[in-house]
Amino acid sequence: MLIELLLSVADRCVGWILQRRVFKVVGEEFLDRSKWSYQDLLRRLVGLDHAMLPGANLVNEGTVEQWAPIFKYDPESWRLVVYNHRVIVGYFHAFSITDEAYASILSGEMPDSKFTIAALRKLSDPGVHKLYVCSIIGQADHDTSQHRVQDLVISAFAKHLIWLGKQGTHISHVCTVATTESGERLCRKSGLNPVGNHSDLIGGTVFSGQILPLETKLHRNPLARRLSKVYG
Repeated sequence: MLIELLLSVADRCVGWILQRRVFKVVGEEFLDRSKWSYQDLLRRLVGLDHAMLPGANLVNEGTVEQWAPIFKYDPESWRLVVYNHRVIVGYFHAFSITDEAYASILSGEMPDSKFTIAALRKLSDPGVHKLYVCSIIGQADHDTSQHRVQDLVISAFAKHLIWLGKQGTHISHVCTVATTESGERLCRKSGLNPVGNHSDLIGGTVFSGQILPLETKLHRNPLARRLSKVYG
């Protein structure tokens, strides 16, 4: 009886601790506060990718040395979700790319390991952009009854795109490569169109959509509709 009581109390204490987790969306200021370099950040994010994405490897994902300059080049292309102000539990990375890079992704011939700054544009530059959603990652083992980390990351992504839109950065087209079943479900639910299979070693399906002007399938997507209104 005493053991059962102690276990019950322990369960309640663990539950209380979990609910006390404070989640926050942060950007480049997190590096300044943590005294991290971009290489430090990418080591953690690449580790997170390998933990969450089956089949992730250096060939299809790339390296810390490759991605650190890309993250530094455009701080508006990524945000982190941290809890208790210090532990990274999720992030998104979605960056503006050139027309040539966009076409290469749609053809299935542009694995993430091939990206360089030459293929990018800065989202901080007002104008019309084509967006590649590279990563939306959330660690499920940090979920609570009030918060699902993946949902927090998606919400942060949506709010950031709306904020960018109000600054004059408009997304005309969006594409991504879904490498998991949950990723494919999210893409289809969002109204994105499957384009074809990705040819790199990780596999996956390429999805794309057009926001300017808003294509019919995306009319059911609340974010796409909101962006269309923000863009005027």
